[in-house]
Amino acid sequence: MFVKFKRRKLTKLERSDNAIGYLFMTPAIFYLVFWTVLPILVAFILSFTNYDMIRHDILDPFNGKIQFVGLNNYIMALKNPIFQRSLWQTMYYALGAVILTTFAGLILALIAHNAKGKNIFRVAYYIPTVTAIAALVIIFDGMFRPGTGVTDFLSVIGIPSVQWREDPRFAMPLAIIMAIWSGAGYNMLIYLAGLQEIPGDVYEAASLDGASRFKQFLHITFPLLNNKTFFLMATGFIGSLQVYDVVQMLSEYGDTVATGGPGGSLWTVVYYVYYVGWSQNKMGRAAAISFLLLLVIMIFTFIQRKLFKDQTY
Repeated sequence: MFVKFKRRKLTKLERSDNAIGYLFMTPAIFYLVFWTVLPILVAFILSFTNYDMIRHDILDPFNGKIQFVGLNNYIMALKNPIFQRSLWQTMYYALGAVILTTFAGLILALIAHNAKGKNIFRVAYYIPTVTAIAALVIIFDGMFRPGTGVTDFLSVIGIPSVQWREDPRFAMPLAIIMAIWSGAGYNMLIYLAGLQEIPGDVYEAASLDGASRFKQFLHITFPLLNNKTFFLMATGFIGSLQVYDVVQMLSEYGDTVATGGPGGSLWTVVYYVYYVGWSQNKMGRAAAISFLLLLVIMIFTFIQRKLFKDQTY
């Protein structure tokens, strides 16, 4: 038997407070609608059309030139070998960058949490996070050239001394290394906040039971940081699957400009969206590729949510 509760009538003061609250929310709502929701809806509609920036006027869509093509844009994108390659390379970049950056952030957080002079470590580890991508490209391109200390050291362990940015085998690994360098400091900050939330009594009790530091980390620290790991993995994959600036600069920096990188090794989905939309002027097809990427991001997020279920935030 269900008991039906009668909704209480709001007082005049409560209605006034609600009206004032909605009034303060109005600018944010307008911003969200006109700069987020509306562009998404327009892009979704354009993904089913043959919209071309040069030949068509989007402000006059009913002049007969913009035509609906159904699922053709999606089908052509899925069959395109460059899109297929960019999709796999994007996943390769995301897996490498996110997993290694998360692991590096955890290690740095443990050092910054326990080491003497921890404040110095925290500042030093976080500095790469605020470094401009353009500066990182110049620095890492210079470091990973033949004859430098880095490539000479790597040649000792069997990795050839080549210019990584211009070699199809090493261009994407260079982008992943840059992502780790620039992102580990942020991950360290999130993990550091999680480490400071863990009560010291837990470790004292584990020490009295004879648990070693490694077992304390394995059975106490790491499980209690699962919510931070999920947050970093989820946001990391969402960001990495949309990578553009790093690969675009690596591809088109310097005298040897190669769209898509050497041998197409730096194609990613967003980079390909930019190429199709702004170089080929096929905005309809670019919009379709964008929504295919959205589907991939949703799948990755769903899988991670299942892996890190039973978490509290």
